[in-house]
Amino acid sequence: MSINEFEERDDKCVNCLEINPREVKIKCEECPGDLLLCLECFSCGVELGQHKRHHSYSFYDPGSFPLFTPGWCAADELQLLEALEEFGYGDWEQCTRYFE
Repeated sequence: MSINEFEERDDKCVNCLEINPREVKIKCEECPGDLLLCLECFSCGVELGQHKRHHSYSFYDPGSFPLFTPGWCAADELQLLEALEEFGYGDWEQCTRYFE
């Protein structure tokens, strides 16, 4: 991943910068923008900039739950649909590369 790709990610924790696209994150409802914290930073009571630990929050789930079968989460299903849209149904070799 290039530096530009890393900086453009909107699912990283604003404190530790961890990127885990399958992990539930905490979204601050009072700070401007989409301030996301990983569960570890949230549980430590991280405060940074305008963000304070007493702010109201919601859970941000990037699709870590299964839709149809265990072992495949909603994010995987979405990625498969994007691959099918790009490469067409039946081109499984290209679709497989999309997951790499």
